[in-house]
Amino acid sequence: MTAGGGGSGGTALACGPMTRPNNSPACGAELCGNGMRDSCVGSGGIDGYPGGGGGIGGAANGGHGGVGIIFSEECDGADFFRPSCQAFGYASGTLSCNANCTFDLSGCEQCVGSQPSLPFCGRPSIAAFNLGFLALAATPTEIGLAWAGIDAVGVNGLYFTRLTPDLSLVSSFLVEPSVALYGELSVAPLPSGWVIAASEVNSLTLYPIAADGRSVGKTTIPKQSSPPQKPLLAARPGAGPVVVWMDDALRAAVVAADGLSITPSIVLPFGGPPNQHEVDAAFVGGAVHVVSPVDMGNVRPLQIVRILPDGSGASLVGGPSGTFLRLPALVAGAPNLDMVFSSRELGIDKLIWQRFDGAGSAVGPSAELGSFHNLQIVASVASGDNAAVLVPEEVDAITLMKLTLMGVQGASPQPGFTFAHMADHTPRLARRGSELIAAWVGSGGGCTSSRISIARLTP
Repeated sequence: MTAGGGGSGGTALACGPMTRPNNSPACGAELCGNGMRDSCVGSGGIDGYPGGGGGIGGAANGGHGGVGIIFSEECDGADFFRPSCQAFGYASGTLSCNANCTFDLSGCEQCVGSQPSLPFCGRPSIAAFNLGFLALAATPTEIGLAWAGIDAVGVNGLYFTRLTPDLSLVSSFLVEPSVALYGELSVAPLPSGWVIAASEVNSLTLYPIAADGRSVGKTTIPKQSSPPQKPLLAARPGAGPVVVWMDDALRAAVVAADGLSITPSIVLPFGGPPNQHEVDAAFVGGAVHVVSPVDMGNVRPLQIVRILPDGSGASLVGGPSGTFLRLPALVAGAPNLDMVFSSRELGIDKLIWQRFDGAGSAVGPSAELGSFHNLQIVASVASGDNAAVLVPEEVDAITLMKLTLMGVQGASPQPGFTFAHMADHTPRLARRGSELIAAWVGSGGGCTSSRISIARLTP
């Protein structure tokens, strides 16, 4: 099942090992099915497992039991307490009622309905459940997803999945079973194949992936003094990427073209302590740059560091000053040093696009993309001088976040559009030719576990 523009993303899968039990009716079969939401008095626990007070109460759950508890049916036929999928935080779809008078969310989708700029939005045909980490990259011919979770038969581990440009499944392989990840995942293309960077408790591990999607080894970088965090892979044209991570300091190294080795790591020369949670790295303006907020007393500017192509050194470029700058996103692939960042005041994030020269000074006018409440992450990629910006904006406690794609052409903001809602899992953005690919960890479709959602976008 797909949403949005339909597309050719394949047939959605069943819930695999995460299938929810078929619960008993809250008030018994004699009331469930009469077309009215009934309340009743019973005993038992919570969560609607069989045995005990029925649906919403269940002695098998072993808790919150007692006599005289009032239970209510969630729905009965066409009688709903909540009228739509949107009331549950989904963007679209049809809410229905199960035979046991509980809500059926299998028709609910995180994707907004069909739009001209949305060839596909939905869940691809990947047996991926209970995801904790997700990374995305793309080449002109393929899309690569690295993810940690369980497959259709319940095997937990780190996986790599390849998709065609129309989001059909090419292959999906287990890279490392039962891996204990500590931080985020990152993935980048090699001249032939891919490489995954995974933060684990005692090391940063690089997993090179052959062109056919199979793992061909690994390189382990032992921790210095604390578990490595925030691994970032900055892809470079025709070469291995640069890997950036936070350990005792913010470090970087160049990954070999085959992904099987790296250069000695260097400490990046920021003028103060970088914020490990808001670092970004990308090939932009002809070189790999790294940007981070730096806490300097009463001000929090952004500082940019440029890394030498051989990874032997780096230099502090400069960057914008401000009282509280945050969430920098380098416009990956841009021919100039372009960046999107937030200037925060009183809980409101004003999102700004700006071009910088080689000395970190602003060039030309900036573009203000709007003001947002409590942004957590921003992602941006380029096509020539055009920037595409993905903004997951917090809406409220029900709809959680909405995913909006914005554009900047030169220094002129372009109209944006919202294409999906999501929970609090980080969305990813990559460019493949003239299209953009967005991926995020979602849920719904009758599955209680988290799932991969993906969209093709044509800004």
